[in-house]
Amino acid sequence: MHIFITGGSKGIGRGMVVEFLKRGHSVSFTGTSESSVSKASSGLKGNFLGLVCDVRVMKSLEKAKSDAIAKYDLIDIWINN
Repeated sequence: MHIFITGGSKGIGRGMVVEFLKRGHSVSFTGTSESSVSKASSGLKGNFLGLVCDVRVMKSLEKAKSDAIAKYDLIDIWINN
């Protein structure tokens, strides 16, 4: 299953990323900067893709969605965090 989580670089979003990866899912998540995505990716195990995205900007969301689908195919669950 492919799960997409906005705001997955820290807090509850990061916790969801970790838990879904533990369960064997592919996870795409967003953060607001390269730095936050890189930091959040550190130590993760499994199939994941960290993406820089400003959810206030539609083109940014569309690009993140396209990149996630290109890597893991269709998104089964989308979580707006």
